[in-house]
Amino acid sequence: MKKLLIIFTMLLATNAFAQHYHNHGPRYYGGGGGWVAPLIGGAILGAVITDAARANQPAPQPPIIVQQPVYQPNTYNCLVQVYDPITRTIRNEVMLCVKQ
Repeated sequence: MKKLLIIFTMLLATNAFAQHYHNHGPRYYGGGGGWVAPLIGGAILGAVITDAARANQPAPQPPIIVQQPVYQPNTYNCLVQVYDPITRTIRNEVMLCVKQ
């Protein structure tokens, strides 16, 4: 609401300034022209309004990152020594073991 009021006031001021010189032809004051001062004033006022609006906004919160748990199987490969009765030797074999 505040912004609309300020913009409306700026438009009225610029319109009144422009109508004051409307039938007198182009006049240059200080080399800039009659429209330069309201233009600069409007730019400065717009910057102030934008700055004030940014100051009133809350700081953005960092995003929440949810990590999925790493899947850990209940089994794993293990090295087991097995006795072979035919050859009467012990040999190493890789078997699937269960975690407890």
